[in-house]
Amino acid sequence: MDKNQEESVDSTAELRKTKQHLNLVLKLADITAARVDTDLRHTWVNDQGPNSISDPEALGKRDDELFPPDIAEPTLELKKAVLETGEPVTRKVTFQKPTGDRIYNIRAEPMRDSEGNIKGVMQAAVDTTDEHRQQQQLSVATRMLRHNLRNRVTTLLGQAEMLDEHLSTLPDSDRLRALQDVLETLDGEVETRDVDSPRTSDLHARLVEAKRLAEDLSDLSESNVSDMSKTIRQVTNRLYNVTEKVDHFLILADSGTSYDRTQGTELRPTIEAVQEEVTQANPDAEISIQGPLDTTVLAPSNELRIGLLELVENAIAHNDQPSPTVEIRVRTQDTGRTLVEVVDDGPGLPEHEARVIEDTVEAPLEHGSGMGLWLAQWVSLKNGGPLQIDSTDQGGTVVSLTLATDNDGQGGLVFAGASCASNPVYTVKRLNVAVSNLTS
Repeated sequence: MDKNQEESVDSTAELRKTKQHLNLVLKLADITAARVDTDLRHTWVNDQGPNSISDPEALGKRDDELFPPDIAEPTLELKKAVLETGEPVTRKVTFQKPTGDRIYNIRAEPMRDSEGNIKGVMQAAVDTTDEHRQQQQLSVATRMLRHNLRNRVTTLLGQAEMLDEHLSTLPDSDRLRALQDVLETLDGEVETRDVDSPRTSDLHARLVEAKRLAEDLSDLSESNVSDMSKTIRQVTNRLYNVTEKVDHFLILADSGTSYDRTQGTELRPTIEAVQEEVTQANPDAEISIQGPLDTTVLAPSNELRIGLLELVENAIAHNDQPSPTVEIRVRTQDTGRTLVEVVDDGPGLPEHEARVIEDTVEAPLEHGSGMGLWLAQWVSLKNGGPLQIDSTDQGGTVVSLTLATDNDGQGGLVFAGASCASNPVYTVKRLNVAVSNLTS
């Protein structure tokens, strides 16, 4: 056997191993894949679905010869679009099956020869029905949570206003003493009656309770009530803050993985919008911007806004300076990825806040504390990498979003590490814990 023959045998063996590996991956991933020629006739099929078709059954046939019209029409349309445009096409398609509607995410791309001519279409489809249903359930659950939160906020605000109104009309000490005298007289009259009578016994118990309340009221000063009103307002503000976090979570959950990462987002409009929004809400704060704002990142603008807004608001909320200073900086890592840094001059990030973004620890959210950081972590993980936290030489904090770009050498591939922080189910769990802590 000469050298060329040996190389041919080695190549054949390697090709066989690669094919076996590919079949294993396709089987475990539950992916339906196929190739068709320019006449849309199948040249290869790998179908792991419940209504699978075999190679002999499909080879040489079009989709409309294998499937009912409601399945064949959208798949043929997608493949035709690839042949006509020469560009990849991704669509979500719902198929009606005996077991119920199934939702597929289908991707089709052109197959080209060595000269670049289109010779057919390759297609892969993933059943995303369960993921879609989970997203629907999460959407309903979080909207219910938001509704309940806002109802509680409205109730607490009403109670605080009523308490404020009554501050000026509290009974004075003379009226309280007169009330206590009346209660003592009534109590004496009750004791002269039939004490064994259930009616008398019940009345006596109620009078004892009324006297106790009168004594408590006599000890209740205006400052006590004012403190109560202040506490109610603090809890209300915290609850309102949680409702905003729920709104942000809904945006992140609803966006799912549908963003087309071939379309970039310029940083300037989002960063300047966040600067304006936070400055209006915090006129004493000074927010500056530095770095190449014309940078384009592979992240949806709405998610980028949420992550950045949470970081800037968090930096101001925990700053003990009369006029907090926050700087939004843009810089490029050696890897090609972009960092959007939020730098503050505060006392540093509390340990319990930093702990909530650790992947291995389900740290509790105390009074909603840390929720903004955690949402920013989710945005960063979805769009480039984990959130980065450092300290400045002056004792402040630098928190950075990591964002994918076309120039990062990874084709915009986002961080793939499994994390409870990127799990929507865990999100609802944490929000519920935060609400329970606020209202307990």
